[in-house]
Formats: sequence, structure tokens, C-alpha cells
Amino acid sequence: MLTILTLFVTTFNSFACLIEGPAKVYTYDGVSVKASYIKCNDEQRNKFTDILSASQGKLTTNQYQRASGDKKVNLANTIETYSLENLIRTKIKLPKNIRLDINTNQISGKFTSLKKNEFIKVSCDSCHLEGLSNIKLTKTDGMKHNILWVSAKTLFETKVLVSTTNLPYSFDSIKDNHFKEMTKFIASPTQVFTNKSALAFHKLTKNISKNHVLKYNDIIKKELVRYGKPVKVIISRAGLEMSTKASPMENGYLGDEIKLKNIMTNKIFVGKVTNTNEVKVSL
Repeated sequence: MLTILTLFVTTFNSFACLIEGPAKVYTYDGVSVKASYIKCNDEQRNKFTDILSASQGKLTTNQYQRASGDKKVNLANTIETYSLENLIRTKIKLPKNIRLDINTNQISGKFTSLKKNEFIKVSCDSCHLEGLSNIKLTKTDGMKHNILWVSAKTLFETKVLVSTTNLPYSFDSIKDNHFKEMTKFIASPTQVFTNKSALAFHKLTKNISKNHVLKYNDIIKKELVRYGKPVKVIISRAGLEMSTKASPMENGYLGDEIKLKNIMTNKIFVGKVTNTNEVKVSL
């Protein structure tokens, strides 16, 4: 590598910085690479890393200078750049609605810097499931094999409710405009609360900060019907509705079926809680 660099220094002595990188690099945010530098300052080295992180395809001196705006940097060789995430996605056939949050701190620049005849094999049996997974990366030239295990969190595209403002724990009247519907990639889609129309029937269990994704454990149902407090009873039969009053014989939350007593006849019947002080009976 130093012989090549010496030749380039002689030929391109007008350049203050000369970089020889690997033939191929699999990139990720904050990628580090196995490279040699001559007359390069820290800013130029960091810039080289930043540009590699965002590169896809072949990176030549001209392309690098246009991207960096630094005409004093020369690349000793063309570097082929590929996305490590795209490689993993392709090899394990992840659908578009799943992403991986890869722990790149476990990856060394030496491992993702490849010679022309080297490639990376990928396997992961649990990357389609919730939770942490271990990805097996094998760097090989067909003869020698170097294995690296990397952890990753699986993220699923999910419709969620995100708070539009700070809401205190004592807040009892959640309104539609306190949350907005969004699509995000999250680790535990089964834990998020997504029924915006039911927000008014719940209250908070903790302080909620702005831009918080609402989860089931952030809220609890509010008592909509209380024992002994008269409620409106909507009776539905054959497409017709009529209403009357009744006295609940137990407390009730949204969707609960509770016993009620007709105030006039003392007859006991069962109805479903549909709103505050409101119960529906279908005949």
C-alpha cells in the first residue's frame, strides 16, 4: 500500500492530502475504514468518513472532490461503496415495513473494508420478529472466513398516536387534538395504543412529553358509569331506537357489559357501556 502511495505522491505532489482506501466498503452511519493517509489533517480524515457513510457506488477522486468541496484531496484508488443495511436487508429478505437498528459500535472498519475478491455473507433467523436479534456476518474470499456477530433491534412500520403537547399526569380529559396520527418505525408495535376515537374514554397514568408515542401503559380507562348514578339507556331493536333511564348496579368502563335496574319497574337487565353515563341495549 505504501509503494502505491509513494507513486501517487510523486505524480500528484500538488495535492496536500492523499488517501488510499480499500477496494470495497460496506457503509453505515459513522463508518470507519481501513485506509492510509498522507499529509491529511483531522478535518480531511473526518470528512472522508462522512462522505463514505453517505456514498453508494464507485467513489473516484473527481466525485470525492465535488462532494467534499476540497480540491486538495486525492484518492489513490477508486472505492466501491455499498450500504451495509441494504446488504443485510437483501440477504435476509426483509419486507419494506421492517427496518433494523443495527448496533454499528460492534463493527470495525477492518471488517467492512474489503479487497476486490472478498464479499460478506449474512444470516439472521430472528430479524423478522420483535426484540433483539443477532446477525451473523461472514467476510470471506471463498477460502478464508472471518465471522462477526452484530446485534440489531427490529423496527416495524406502525401507525401510532404522537402527543402534540406536554400533558401532565393529572390530566383527565384527553382530546383528539392532543395527539396526531403518524407512521413510525418502532420496536414493539403490540404495545402502542392506536385507537384515536377512544382517547376521550381514557386518562393518563404518567406525565407525557411532546412527541411521545402513546403506549397502552400510558393510559387507563376512565369510569364512564358509576354504581347508583342514573344513566341514559338506548334500546335498539329492528333498526329502531328509543331511550329510557336506569340505575347501574355496578361501575362500568367503555365496552363493559353491566347490570342495570329499570327505575320504574325495578326489572334487572344487561347493557353495554358506550359513553359517559350512557348504556346501549340491543334486543
